[in-house]
Amino acid sequence: MTEPTKNILFREINAGRIVSYLMLLVLVGFLISISIPAFLGQREKVAFRSQEAMIKAEKMRQALSAKDSAPLLSLLGSDAEAATPQQNSMLIKTGKFSLNVKDINTAIRNITDITNKLGGLVFSTDTHFWDRHESGTVVIRVPADAFDGAMASIRDVALKVVNESVAIEDVSEQYIDLEARLNNKKAEEVSFRSLLSRSGKMEDIISVTRELNRVRGEIESMQGKLNYLRNQIALSTITVDLMTEVPVGSDEWDVIKTIKSSFAALVNGIKYFIRLVIKIVFLAPVVLLYVGLAGGAYLVCARIYRGIVKRRGSAKIQED
Repeated sequence: MTEPTKNILFREINAGRIVSYLMLLVLVGFLISISIPAFLGQREKVAFRSQEAMIKAEKMRQALSAKDSAPLLSLLGSDAEAATPQQNSMLIKTGKFSLNVKDINTAIRNITDITNKLGGLVFSTDTHFWDRHESGTVVIRVPADAFDGAMASIRDVALKVVNESVAIEDVSEQYIDLEARLNNKKAEEVSFRSLLSRSGKMEDIISVTRELNRVRGEIESMQGKLNYLRNQIALSTITVDLMTEVPVGSDEWDVIKTIKSSFAALVNGIKYFIRLVIKIVFLAPVVLLYVGLAGGAYLVCARIYRGIVKRRGSAKIQED
């Protein structure tokens, strides 16, 4: 093969390679032009659904501010109607009493009976003594619509109402805002699940799964807060502090009672002294044993030390 022929052959090969590279670039460009609009379309769908959820939340707030429950329930549907309290204002009611009663246990039983009749529950009870008086605390939770009746019934239990207070917190805005954000996150979760079912590449699946887990965690957190608010709205809390009245003249000096208490203190002091003497008698041998061991160890160490010093002195004299 001559030199000109070889040059022509090499040129044809290089030209073929260039044509192949150009075709490969065209193919890659075509695939990119198809995939990018599809990906952007999915993102636009997610953004559109999020925007729909935000519009829905704004409508819900407007319906609440207008105090019109019908538009609000029509937006949320039958499920929200069952879950959302019927009142436009969502209130958390708490009550507190300080009562003087004749007998603590009787008062606790009466308050428990009142709570059971109203369909509530006794959250906690506590009784204790101090000085010559008995006191106690009862915490109950009753349905919100029975709150006023429970307060009136508990008031009748007391000989004297020392203190009574009622606190009402309106959480309507907080509730609606939390529910709207929850619906927004649920719509976002649906969109991510749709993307996950259509994803083909491993890195896309990992990325969508990560975002899906994040949204799922936020949904569970918001759902927990929403359930807590619903529970606080549905059941009102009443705390009742109970104390027996101080009998008239109870602070007068009682000679017999004073003598008895002094004699009891004397007897307790004698008992304590006797117990102390018994402990000293039984522990003395053990203490003496430890002292003897310590003294013996000291004598042995001192004898060894003196022997060492004596030997060193004798060695020094012999050297001189």
